[in-house]
Amino acid sequence: MSHDQIAGRLRLALERAAAEHDISPDAWQAIERRLRRHIWRRRVIAAVCAVIIGAAAVAAPVLGGPVRVRPPASDTRGQCPSSSSSAAPT
Repeated sequence: MSHDQIAGRLRLALERAAAEHDISPDAWQAIERRLRRHIWRRRVIAAVCAVIIGAAAVAAPVLGGPVRVRPPASDTRGQCPSSSSSAAPT
């Protein structure tokens, strides 16, 4: 079967299926209204998410309590491991 025959059969099947459905005169306006409604909902959801993230960023330091800084470990830079003060003299 050639590509032209397949394309012709598909076109005929599509035309038959389209002929079975009646399209109301205001169908396009209904589709446009539905699409506008979806955009509005997405914007509201995005705004709510942004508010939640902003509130969490502001509240996290407050709810976390004071930040505790650990004292630095003893400074052992510049000392040789064999010359530590706890080693016994030889």
